Amino acid sequence: MMKNKVKIIEDKKAFIISITIFIVLSISIKNYYWFYPPPPIYSITSKEAIERLEDSENGFVKIATDENYDWYLSVDFNIMEYYVYHPLMLKGWAYKGMSDTTKGYERFHSKDGVTLKLEVYNWVKGYQFLKIYHGVDF
Repeated sequence: MMKNKVKIIEDKKAFIISITIFIVLSISIKNYYWFYPPPPIYSITSKEAIERLEDSENGFVKIATDENYDWYLSVDFNIMEYYVYHPLMLKGWAYKGMSDTTKGYERFHSKDGVTLKLEVYNWVKGYQFLKIYHGVDF
């Protein structure tokens, strides 16, 4: 008789532990932002960056202005090409080259003797952060 009570109690404990683990995993999967590394800009969290990108209609969004730089987030290189690089060239900024960095790459454009440096940081899932001087029109 005592063994049956112990077995029932152990079964209840296992059931409660299983339900608890399931709930914790469900919450973790729902809030998948926890799994993203921090973005290269410190004034925004990865969750905020992803939410702003998801709210954008075109996969490209300005996420912050920090220390005379504007920060943008793009879903991939092609979107960055369409919304930044091509319009810059149409406005007279000539492409001068590119250099790789440990976290992405830098692109250089020039116009009227002024050199513009665009810093691109590769993130997760092909997402790219763009750091560009504040006020550059593209």
